[in-house]
Amino acid sequence: MVLLAVGLQSSWGFALLGPQGNGGDAWQTVVIGYGLAYLDYGFPGGPVYLGDIGAPKNLDQGYRRDVPVIYYSCDANFLGFFGSNGVAAVDSAVAIMNNLTNANKLNLSTYPMESQHVNPTATALYLTDLKSATLHLLVEQMGLAQPERFTWTLHDRFAPPGCPLTTEYLVVQRNFDIASSLLSHAVYSSYVNDVLYTYYIIENCTGPNPLAFTVPFAADPLADGYNAVASNDGDLFGGLQVGGFYTGLTRDDVAGWGFLLSTNNVNRERVPNGSLLFTASTNIAGPQTLFPVNPNTVTGYGTFDFHSFYLASTTNDPGTLATNYPGLVVTSSQNYWILATNTTVTATYVAAPLGSPYGTPPTLLLVTNRSYYPLQKYITTFANVVTNYYSSNTPALLQTVTTSQKIGAPYGSPPVTTTNTVKVTLKNVPSGSFYILPLLGNNKCPVDILYTLQKSVVYTTNLLTGASTNVVTATNSTSYNYSQSLITWYTNYTYVTLPVTCAQTPNAVGLYQGIGKVQFVRVDYDSLIGQFWQPQTNSYTMVVITNGAMHTQHFDRQVAAPEILLTATDQGVANTFNGTVTRNINYDVSQVLPGLAGPGVITPNTVFDYNEIGDTFRNGFEANPFLTTIPTIVDETTQVPTAAWASFDDSTNAPVIYPDGTSLDNLGSQVLTQISPTSLDNGTNGVPYGPVQFSATSTSLTPPFTWSASGLPPGLTMSTDGILSGTPVWQAPSPLVYDVTFTLTDSLSISAQWSYSLVIQ
Repeated sequence: MVLLAVGLQSSWGFALLGPQGNGGDAWQTVVIGYGLAYLDYGFPGGPVYLGDIGAPKNLDQGYRRDVPVIYYSCDANFLGFFGSNGVAAVDSAVAIMNNLTNANKLNLSTYPMESQHVNPTATALYLTDLKSATLHLLVEQMGLAQPERFTWTLHDRFAPPGCPLTTEYLVVQRNFDIASSLLSHAVYSSYVNDVLYTYYIIENCTGPNPLAFTVPFAADPLADGYNAVASNDGDLFGGLQVGGFYTGLTRDDVAGWGFLLSTNNVNRERVPNGSLLFTASTNIAGPQTLFPVNPNTVTGYGTFDFHSFYLASTTNDPGTLATNYPGLVVTSSQNYWILATNTTVTATYVAAPLGSPYGTPPTLLLVTNRSYYPLQKYITTFANVVTNYYSSNTPALLQTVTTSQKIGAPYGSPPVTTTNTVKVTLKNVPSGSFYILPLLGNNKCPVDILYTLQKSVVYTTNLLTGASTNVVTATNSTSYNYSQSLITWYTNYTYVTLPVTCAQTPNAVGLYQGIGKVQFVRVDYDSLIGQFWQPQTNSYTMVVITNGAMHTQHFDRQVAAPEILLTATDQGVANTFNGTVTRNINYDVSQVLPGLAGPGVITPNTVFDYNEIGDTFRNGFEANPFLTTIPTIVDETTQVPTAAWASFDDSTNAPVIYPDGTSLDNLGSQVLTQISPTSLDNGTNGVPYGPVQFSATSTSLTPPFTWSASGLPPGLTMSTDGILSGTPVWQAPSPLVYDVTFTLTDSLSISAQWSYSLVIQ
């Protein structure tokens, strides 16, 4: 038994989602159990099947997301019913997805086989957890179908006369197991989260569809099956149950997520609408040109001085910088004030002390003064600055020039000029050279340099202090001079180049690797309850394989509307319950080859529509399975509750049932409160960020205020008085987008929250 236990291996299970019955999967019909509609199994607090929005796909024919950032928003309808607590529940589900690491670095052993817990109070009250239902929808939107349901599923049904005795079936598997350490390699599997599934077939012969379908179930009657978050909410055999809540994703949910997004998984895909492929091509037959093309009024023809640029960028606003450096593109800028020290050294010549011998030269006197004054500083980022040479420090020469009579020289000797030069290093003051590239979208159009035509060292001398005086005697006049200067330098380049043409192309198609990781970012509507949504722009890269070689392609992406919109409407029609949610999904099948059903891409836009009908009860004899006789009067005593939306966990805290008055009060406070700043500039790995001072004005909250934040990048902190600062630290190569929530709490413990996107490059 010990040897057998050692030889056992964990078995995974995940199913790939795609459009029902497309291409080579035309056999996926309602008759044999596909495209099932919403289904309530008819007893209070019982499971509810949300309905199919797709069907299982075969190996290498799944559909996935291929953009690194997905923007989501809650509209006025959602906010009006669920309030700030509902938004927090959604953000908690999103945080579980965002906490997943890159698909190529997953350690599946750290994830549990089961993540659903039960809150007895919520079960007794027939409550459905908002966070958990949303988590399932997000997993579904990533391209994962119900793994347990499709461990065994029908492919064909042959029903000649004599059903059911003459009926035959073709059964297939559409659940997969990872076959090696490479997440892209998978085989068919009967396991999900180490639970082995078998099945039986239900056959109806005639009647409404479906006529036949498989019912997978755990081979071990004691096993807790249907435990993947990808299982459809409230499935008859498992999935999210009334009173249940997810603490995270299971191992096999993460395995399927990793399989789809792994860079080892290469699919022929078309990038979504709004993503523009940036390309650059060199005209090798074109006339040779010089770069830079036009002389710069500040630094002359050639490369710019990075030391001077750095100093200017820290003390000048973006408009001044753009004027002084033609073609410069500023992407973001923030200012703050410091109390700076102005140190001046004054050099003067004073007469020799009384009693000195006749002819003693005047004495040089150096006086250092310090004064404090307010100085406006800037942190500015640029889109098209390319360093040619860079150093974190600046080498310099401190040069002292003195003209005076040489000590010990005979009276009347001419003055002697002495120059003393010392090498110094200006610590933490960058230096080097850079040039400015033309910009197309968010991408720099490159320069095809053939060779360097000319380079020269350009010196800049800054006078620190100086003094001079004349000593007049009966026979002559002698001049005494003193100066001290700081000399810096950089290398100026002029290049011979070939012309380069840059372009942006929509609907790019290619063999693309998986994107590796997807980040969900919340962007609120204007004033939270308004309907204006600020368009979002982001840039990203994808690896395409052409003729067996890998190339990196750059994309600019314009997002004009939320890609996942959360709303709430009254869905109280016959045979539904309070707590259901409808949703859609969009599949791009344009690149599917003949005879196949995939692979493809899941594209925007998606709507999660939550039922907001409020308190509801079933009534009537058929609605109440606990009645043993037909009632003579149908009244309040014969009603039974249906499920309602709530938020709860395994603590002793009472569930929050929606709509929640406290949550709506907090939402009102949030609407009536304005905070500054309204957005955050991008940060840089290893570079101090900020400090950024948050402030608030409110007609509904009572000062003093206390600030806090969640979701910050490692290295950044938020003080209770609203100062965001620190040095972000992360691992290359890709920029990371953090969905940060800032919370303002007043003296009466009423709070308001705002979500920001913070990019660390």
